[in-house]
Amino acid sequence: DNADDRARERVENIDALINAAAEYDRQNEGATLQGFLEQVALVSDTDRWDEKADRVTLMTLHSAKGLEFPVVIICGMEEGLLPHILSVEHPDRVEEERRLCFVGMTRAMKRLALTYAHTRAVAGRYQDRMPSRFLREIPADVVSIQRSGAAGADDDTDNEHRPPYDDLGFKNGDYVRHEHFGPGRITSIQKRGRLTHARIFFEGAGERTIILQYADLQREEDW
Repeated sequence: DNADDRARERVENIDALINAAAEYDRQNEGATLQGFLEQVALVSDTDRWDEKADRVTLMTLHSAKGLEFPVVIICGMEEGLLPHILSVEHPDRVEEERRLCFVGMTRAMKRLALTYAHTRAVAGRYQDRMPSRFLREIPADVVSIQRSGAAGADDDTDNEHRPPYDDLGFKNGDYVRHEHFGPGRITSIQKRGRLTHARIFFEGAGERTIILQYADLQREEDW
């Protein structure tokens, strides 16, 4: 498992490097490899931040430490992103990411917005997502929930990535609770003969494949 984790981390690092190189090439006419290497070695997110500029500043949670902004928007508050998929099965890593999330939230002086997507393209494929466990730890009396786009519509809205109800009444995207694995969200449902297999992303156990006919699942209201 550790070897698989390291392999995934290396792939993600390569993707980040490619994205950074592409951005540098777009922003710099006559860009060279030497110039790119010098920039990534010397420039951080906060080096590019202009406090007086009237524009949105993008930076990582790590880079935001010690800074304050009138408005802060934290995107990707989803299981698998925050906390990261490589951390969900390690309580100490989840706790570290919880602290990092708190740091990001407390950068806001006037207004804080936390967003998540119901569906996200991951490695070229659309996946249903589950809201981060950190969202449910925020006291309800200080939160105003707003929905946009398809997420604000009825759950039966036509969506090519969400198959219709199966014969047990569960559908892709349902929030459920399992006796042993706790709360989770169904990410896919597939009929195999007389049995219905569901892939479910659980907060504390990661992604599991469950046979619905044999699982004692209970629905949970949308978070």
